[in-house]
Amino acid sequence: MAGGSEITVAVMGMTGAGKSSFIEALTLNESIVIGNGLESDTQTVTEYRCRYGGKMYVLLDTPGFGDTYRSNDDIVDEVLQWLASSYRAGTRLSSVIYLHPINDVRMQGSARENLEMFRKLCGEDALKKVLFVSTFWDTVEEALGARNEEQLRSKDEFWGRMVKKGSKVRRYNRDDPLSAFAILNDIDDSHCVLRAQEEIVIDGKDPRQTEAATFNIAAMQAEMEARIREEEELAKRLLEEQHRAAREQARRIREQHQQWLRAQEKEAKRKKERLKAEERREEERAREHREFCERMRQEAETREVILAAIVAAQEEEEERMQEAYYRDYACIGREVSRDYDCDRCNTVIHYWDHYYRKHPSRARLTA
Repeated sequence: MAGGSEITVAVMGMTGAGKSSFIEALTLNESIVIGNGLESDTQTVTEYRCRYGGKMYVLLDTPGFGDTYRSNDDIVDEVLQWLASSYRAGTRLSSVIYLHPINDVRMQGSARENLEMFRKLCGEDALKKVLFVSTFWDTVEEALGARNEEQLRSKDEFWGRMVKKGSKVRRYNRDDPLSAFAILNDIDDSHCVLRAQEEIVIDGKDPRQTEAATFNIAAMQAEMEARIREEEELAKRLLEEQHRAAREQARRIREQHQQWLRAQEKEAKRKKERLKAEERREEERAREHREFCERMRQEAETREVILAAIVAAQEEEEERMQEAYYRDYACIGREVSRDYDCDRCNTVIHYWDHYYRKHPSRARLTA
């Protein structure tokens, strides 16, 4: 066990948070097994020592919470047993470092439960000796890591409630080993007693009866149920919003359809009116054509009557002239009579000008 002149620091966190890598950077002990999965490579609480700034630090590498093959109850029981035995042996902790990968800011499920268990293990009075150290900064962009760190620092369901009680937040970048030693600068040689140590050693509780081992499952369950209710309410609101949006979309579609129908009706009405107007124009043109044809017919009849009258007048004039011809002319040596035909011209004396002459009696009359 560590002596009183040494600064003892417990290093805790979820499996894969980088505890062993952090301790290796401080101790330069390459024999430390560093894992890269969900199975913790630290199966028991292991002590490592390093000297820095003239002080000897004892680093307690603890099994990671959330191990694939070991239950949290077994891991917590082992840590509690070690804390109790070390306290009885006179070892006092100066700080507790809790490591968390900065690329995992969700803190869901077992991670949150383990963080709550850690808070109860430490107790309110010891939180000022807690250092929350974020790891794996080489896997994220600086800006994203800073946002994740701020979220972890500020939210009460993460580190926020413990930060308000005095816990500090620091960074460890495995690409910069000096960042591990810088964290030691925040640890002094004053001691703290964890609530779990008080419960086991002073109050005489069995490790499995401590708050860390039996932390308020009902409260966590209630919180989980509350979160489920919130999520259900959110889902309900989202569903209602979707229904409202669907109804609104259906209303818009109906409105657009009705507008389209009205536009179609208007267009059909305009077409019908255009057809009627065209029919009226056609009827008007047909009426005008009929009137024109009637006028043409009447004019043609009038022309025929006039022409017939002209022809009749011409015929009458010709007949009159012929009769006058007959009266005024006779064949040579013969007299034209209606009762006597000329044996030479057969009374058609105007065909034979050289056979007829002016009737002497007519000539005298006309003279």
